[in-house]
Amino acid sequence: KENFFGLTRLDQNRAIGQLADRAGAGAGDVQNVAIWGALGCRPDLDRCTVKGKPLLSVLHREEDKRWLEQGLPTEMASRGANINKARKASSAMSAARAITGHIWDLHCGTRAGEFTSMGVWSDGNEYGIAEGLIFSMPVVCSGRGR
Repeated sequence: KENFFGLTRLDQNRAIGQLADRAGAGAGDVQNVAIWGALGCRPDLDRCTVKGKPLLSVLHREEDKRWLEQGLPTEMASRGANINKARKASSAMSAARAITGHIWDLHCGTRAGEFTSMGVWSDGNEYGIAEGLIFSMPVVCSGRGR
């Protein structure tokens, strides 16, 4: 059981990329975007920061708020197809980066003050999610596969 995970890092990376672009920041400046449930879910931005500031203090204009509610989910849903169309190639590199990031966090740990999204066994979770599921939620990895 402890060796099974669901990969939701691709959705997390796509959300981070879109948020960084909108905020005029680098992807490494965006932290704590959560993906709940399974692939294709709307990102949870409640704890998201950009350069250490809460997301809504960075993207505070009315047009930014509309984009967060309507534009971001649409862009995320069509990102793979847009990559295929623009590059005339698959988005396999994006998936490979997501796998690499997922494994890195598992074995090297997440950075202090940050979490990542992973589909993990829901048994004993602090969020009230029913037990017996592999469910994506925010997790902190301590390294060495934990």
